Amino acid sequence: MQKSFFREMLLVRIFLIIFFVISACQQTDRKSEKTEDSNIQKSQEVRSSLLGLGPYPDVSDEVLEMLYFETVDDLWDKIESRVKEDEEWGLIHELMIRVRIKLWEQGIITRGAFATGNGWDIVVYPSIFNVAYVEWGFKEGPNGKSQRYAVRKKGPNIHKVSHYFDSGEVPPGWTVKSFEEGAIDPYKFLNLNKRR
Repeated sequence: MQKSFFREMLLVRIFLIIFFVISACQQTDRKSEKTEDSNIQKSQEVRSSLLGLGPYPDVSDEVLEMLYFETVDDLWDKIESRVKEDEEWGLIHELMIRVRIKLWEQGIITRGAFATGNGWDIVVYPSIFNVAYVEWGFKEGPNGKSQRYAVRKKGPNIHKVSHYFDSGEVPPGWTVKSFEEGAIDPYKFLNLNKRR
């Protein structure tokens, strides 16, 4: 009789444990559905630039990965925090990111970007693998002849091939653009109006 009682109590405990586990799973599922619904609503909201540059562009998962962000909201949150810290730097950063996104849409993969100018008057230079922006100058060589050399040079990993440019040569497999040729006016390229 005592064994029977303990078996019944054990069965009741097992039943209660199963009941509580199932209830907890159902509550977790409901919370998950609510979170998913709010994420869908949040992602469907159109976010716009704090600087008056209009809605942020759509960004594919591939581009997000290349920018090292998990979600679109993470990307634009980062941009907005920069704008709040320093409006001018935030503007430059937002324009560089927008240029890179559009270039990727066109099939041009960038490794970064840099900008020259200040405030609302900037130009963007995308950092593209094996593309260098160079300003050439001339100096008198050891034989008295004019010799070309790089007065100014920028590009990804350019330090690895700097000696070519310093001696007036172009490294094998590299494309050289002048700073004027490589400059992208972000407002024209992105069809944006300058606010100032």
